[in-house]
Amino acid sequence: MANYVIKFKFSSAVHFGTIDQMPDLQNTDFLMQSDSIFSALCVQANKLYGQAGVDKLMQMCNNDFALSSMMPFYQDTYFLPKPLVVYERNLNSAKNCEISNYGKLLKKLKYIEASNFDTYMQKVKNGDVLPIEEMVQKTQHFGDYEIVQKVQVTRSNGDSKPFHLGIFRFNEHAGTYIIVKTNNTDTINFIGMLFNALKFDGLGGRRSNGYGKFDYQIIELDKTVNKDLQSLNILLEKNSDRYMTLALSLPFNLDEEMLADAFYAVIRRGGFVDSPNYNSNFVKKRDVYAFAVGSTFTDKIEGQIVDVSTKIGSHSVFKFLKPLYVGV
Repeated sequence: MANYVIKFKFSSAVHFGTIDQMPDLQNTDFLMQSDSIFSALCVQANKLYGQAGVDKLMQMCNNDFALSSMMPFYQDTYFLPKPLVVYERNLNSAKNCEISNYGKLLKKLKYIEASNFDTYMQKVKNGDVLPIEEMVQKTQHFGDYEIVQKVQVTRSNGDSKPFHLGIFRFNEHAGTYIIVKTNNTDTINFIGMLFNALKFDGLGGRRSNGYGKFDYQIIELDKTVNKDLQSLNILLEKNSDRYMTLALSLPFNLDEEMLADAFYAVIRRGGFVDSPNYNSNFVKKRDVYAFAVGSTFTDKIEGQIVDVSTKIGSHSVFKFLKPLYVGV
């Protein structure tokens, strides 16, 4: 399959739900998860083409297709999430470590340059000391969190109610990217067309306040000259004894053997249905639990697309929970 990067440059601040989707408007993430990205694509397909558009997207994505969660970039440097692996337990006691707060810095490190990913993993496996201060410093340029005050006006009586909203504002040279794997150029073209329409509506929450506006660029990894993206393309095709998922995932028929020697985090995913045709009121989706980005497994476990609609809605609501792996 061909590997593509879709690069997002945001022209306004963003309000993305936190990874556990707790209902607190003051909290926000700066990255959007794969299930939320897919939901936004479904909503836009329905908006443009009705149910036929959703059916077309589902047909494309039920075949050979994978979609990652958002990951950050700064200038020409693209970052991957830090893997969940047992080797990290040995790093705090690395020999000859002269950094007094090494353990705290290691915990603070969330992202690794794609071109240095293999080197990082080798040092982790060997228990070597990492240039941790430099690595953390490179991840401090993405942007800043802010708390802003907004006013909500009730439709019934016009009363105003102030509230506080958490947003993230990207630095000028920073943004996010996702990976799409597909063997069909029609699929990447259709998704690109949906993002082209979405850029005017925005991604994430509070779009009526102007948040989430973006421009985008599609890059075919086989044709790139960027060293991080070249490294990323290699990692996506790498055969390994361990694989890290870059997307939220929920396997079919999960059993204990699938989790042998796995290191993972499980998160709850819920939220409200974002569709004017679903119900006249805001309706919650069914909660599901999924493996978080960064979870690692010894085999490539298959995921699924789950219908999280309820009986009071007028159509299906799909949550994309298929993994996308890199070799670690």
